[in-house]
Amino acid sequence: MKHTFAILLLIIVSHSTSFSQKNYSVDGYIKNMQSAWFQNIDDDWMTWNTIHNRVNLNWYAGEHFKIHSGVRTLLNYGEIIEFSDDYAKMLHSDNGFIDLTRVWYSGKSYSLHTNIDRAYIEYSNGNFQTTIGRQRINWGIGLVWNPNDIFNTFSYFNFDYEERPGSDAVKLQYYTSMTSSIQLVTQLYHNDKIKIAGKYQFTISNYDIQVLGGYYDNEAIIGAGWSGHISNAGFRGEATFFSPNNDSLNKALIATIDADYIFSNELYLHGAFLYNSNGTTGKAGRGSFLLQKDLSVKTLSLSKLNLFAQISYPITPLIKTDFSTMINPYDKSIYFAPGVTISLQENLYLLLTTQIFNGEKNSEFGDYGTIGYIRIKWNF
Repeated sequence: MKHTFAILLLIIVSHSTSFSQKNYSVDGYIKNMQSAWFQNIDDDWMTWNTIHNRVNLNWYAGEHFKIHSGVRTLLNYGEIIEFSDDYAKMLHSDNGFIDLTRVWYSGKSYSLHTNIDRAYIEYSNGNFQTTIGRQRINWGIGLVWNPNDIFNTFSYFNFDYEERPGSDAVKLQYYTSMTSSIQLVTQLYHNDKIKIAGKYQFTISNYDIQVLGGYYDNEAIIGAGWSGHISNAGFRGEATFFSPNNDSLNKALIATIDADYIFSNELYLHGAFLYNSNGTTGKAGRGSFLLQKDLSVKTLSLSKLNLFAQISYPITPLIKTDFSTMINPYDKSIYFAPGVTISLQENLYLLLTTQIFNGEKNSEFGDYGTIGYIRIKWNF
């Protein structure tokens, strides 16, 4: 099976047919981000820099076929690589069915690698669509946490990876009407395990509804979500229930609800909460949030409850301010992130932001200190 999948990916990235201006598009960006991490401002600072280039290619190969690839190349250097072996290993890890990460150079305090996080071929014919390869299976609805995102779990704290991870998968989709569809997805893992799930999406009274179910590694999965409005406020939520075979103690319900509102002066307010039935009401420390080892829907938070709030406002059309916070009401730890985005010119942006973690030792946000970021990004 793995060799068949490899051949399909090879076709995606190396098919030799001439392009024309009408059937392909290329875009991407280049980013440079300087970071500094400290526990106390008067203590030693740990710094590192990331230069990140991304290229996206879409090729419309005839009436029914689309081929897409997304390639990211990152140069990381600085003290965090020198003093954290786990961080360097995380940069080079590829948990897909096929390892599509290539480390070009790596030393004591630097790393240059390329990762193909999108490489798929899509076939469409009428109401039917199939996609094969590394792709984003986006079943999430919420803006902070996504319990329905069982294939591509991601961390809210990883703000610099806006595309989010992909999966080596086969997706079949059939549109039963203009507002409803059925999806069936089989995800393949490097350890030859398979996750399979289906989703039915439809609309009732201007609300988009979805229900899903699946199976992975002796664990049944069912879930549901919705997205709509109450008056002029956005209102959405999702929940997923996990039921391991012959293990009633590890059954878990993960659920979130969030709402947002934009005022006439463009002031934006957003609030959300996350519930984990298996979460603790004590201290929820879990190691380094940066590494996110074994991240899954069930480990979005190890607390039974998390609260989130956000406010943003454009001071001018070119300057946008943002402030977000996350609170664990049980261990009283708190995360907050002030930031400002400045449009320097068309397609050139400057981001200044800080992630501040505060709380007692071994609490959810208590052991991570403060990280400051300066990022400049050019889109092309």
